Amino acid sequence: MRVALITSRSTRLAVVLIVVVTGFNLLLVFSGPSTDAGIERLEQQELEFHLKDVAHAYRSSGLTNVSGAVLYHVQPRYINVIAKPRSRNDFLTIGIPSAKRPTGDVYVLDTIQSILNATSQTDRDRVVVVVFLTDFDVAYNTRLSAAIVERYGRHIDSGLIHVVQVARDVYPPLDGLKRNFNDAKERVYWRAKQVVDFALMFLYAPNVSRYYIQIEDDVKCANGFVPSIERFLNGLVTHRRPWTIVDFSTLGFIGKLLRSSDLRTFAQFLLLFYQEQPVDYLLRAFRVAVAQHEVVMCRPTLFQHVGLKSSLRLTAKDNDNTLKDKYFDDGVFHNPRAVVVASMKTRGNRPQRVYDMATSGANGTFFVAENPHYGSTVDVTFSEPVRLRRVVVVTGSSYFPKQFLHSGVLEAHVKPSDNTENVSCVIYMRLGNFIDGVVDVSVPTFVLPICSLHVRVMQDHETDVVFRQIAVFKA
Repeated sequence: MRVALITSRSTRLAVVLIVVVTGFNLLLVFSGPSTDAGIERLEQQELEFHLKDVAHAYRSSGLTNVSGAVLYHVQPRYINVIAKPRSRNDFLTIGIPSAKRPTGDVYVLDTIQSILNATSQTDRDRVVVVVFLTDFDVAYNTRLSAAIVERYGRHIDSGLIHVVQVARDVYPPLDGLKRNFNDAKERVYWRAKQVVDFALMFLYAPNVSRYYIQIEDDVKCANGFVPSIERFLNGLVTHRRPWTIVDFSTLGFIGKLLRSSDLRTFAQFLLLFYQEQPVDYLLRAFRVAVAQHEVVMCRPTLFQHVGLKSSLRLTAKDNDNTLKDKYFDDGVFHNPRAVVVASMKTRGNRPQRVYDMATSGANGTFFVAENPHYGSTVDVTFSEPVRLRRVVVVTGSSYFPKQFLHSGVLEAHVKPSDNTENVSCVIYMRLGNFIDGVVDVSVPTFVLPICSLHVRVMQDHETDVVFRQIAVFKA
């Protein structure tokens, strides 16, 4: 390994290192004042956790896909990184691939701001945000990099934000590919490039943090999403639930979390089939390939799609992308103290445990109602009346797809007035109906404090019903 240090008098871009690793050139640009102390911090081991896996991956340039074509061919080229690598491995890497929109819309700065708004300083000390500029327009990438440095320079200095670019010559062929699904050639190019974009991000990130989560450059993050992710993962460990991929959003590739130790394998899988299918299809195929047959989903979800313009725009008449995650909530759910009982016969965990564990593992626990009949209920009685803004109850299981609540309602008993004490909650209100085994309702602001919630079965069920989650959000 040959390392060349070049110092600059600029206070913004202080140190440039050109590192040659087995023919693969890596340009690292570190922001911050050019001081001897700053240079001393750039020890070789701090760089190696970026270089090791990247160099390893690109040494494998002889791999071929099933058709015999070269999977990827790499000549000595540059990968540009604006970052100050930390000497430690962090808890979570957040990957943000960012592509140029034909309409000129730029969302990534707002997405970075959403991450900052939704995290505490403690969270930021344990997180790394990797912004991967995927466009081949070098001038555009240069302008956007400068904007990120200008706006978030201190977060680059702290090691929180990395900005990454990879040269076009690193990519495999993107023209003349197989037109699976009868897609237009422009769409085939776009989706094949997206697969490679993601694979390159994964090759950059294996040793940055313990876990890696992918979002998009046009999303909003739920407040407190970092500790929410940690609680959910801890819940999976506590209940010995195996997983390779965890979903923190229902949309596409948003909110998909993996162990960083699996990233290289996943990247190689994507590169092998980059021209065959869109990246979200390959994600599902990979999940099955590693024998995870059930989607492990956290609800409420933690990331919401907010952008309107896609990086793929075939015609000027293409509609805006208004897709939304209906399970997203921009806060965290609370599940205030309550007694939870079921009138039907149950097995597995007690209903009380499923309610109590919801905030530390969401769907990591469940209970089974045995053939619930019409009129049977699951009752949540709060220790004191509480104002609510949202309630989510999730039933069903991927292992047993028919075991969801086919017909049910969510009811509430409400205090007659804010000012009355020692008065029974005599006002009845139906909040919503179960649809496909799920009820997710917003409680109107005019509703007075609620004493209890009731899931009522509205028809006899010939099968068992799996209750996976009861989530209550305080107003």
